[in-house]
Amino acid sequence: MNLGALKELDIRTVWKHEQYDFSTWLAEEDNIKLLSDELHLSLTDIETEKFVGNYRCDIICKDELTGKNVLIENQLEPSNHDHLGKIITYASGLDASIVIWVVQNAREEHSSAIEWLNKHTTDDLSFLFTKHWDENKDRDDYRNLIHAAIKAGTPVNPAAIL
Repeated sequence: MNLGALKELDIRTVWKHEQYDFSTWLAEEDNIKLLSDELHLSLTDIETEKFVGNYRCDIICKDELTGKNVLIENQLEPSNHDHLGKIITYASGLDASIVIWVVQNAREEHSSAIEWLNKHTTDDLSFLFTKHWDENKDRDDYRNLIHAAIKAGTPVNPAAIL
């Protein structure tokens, strides 16, 4: 087996458009299973572009193990305040108990905000940050989607993700 070194990737070289390319790809059965496995969830009932008022979330699904609604918001650039507001808006509008924010790069202030939300909300609500990485630019072999998940007190083990 020949393993290459992990290299940071400009995600837009693989997926040009978040909604039409990345979210669609992530929602495919094999790919959502990769995310599920890495975060120790069992994601089912996948819906994309679900309306919340006048806005649309990227992916809403259920964790089959707990019955909880899971929101996945994708961002193909570094985290920003706009998407931080979106994850809160979508989570409240869709009664999501688990929020996964997939970003190119988690800015320190947004990591801090996610940690603060987890610390100051009930244990029934979890916010997770993920960062995309890959060893090559072939999206068919894109298997290192999740580099780390940030959640105070979560059982996610970032070392196991690599």
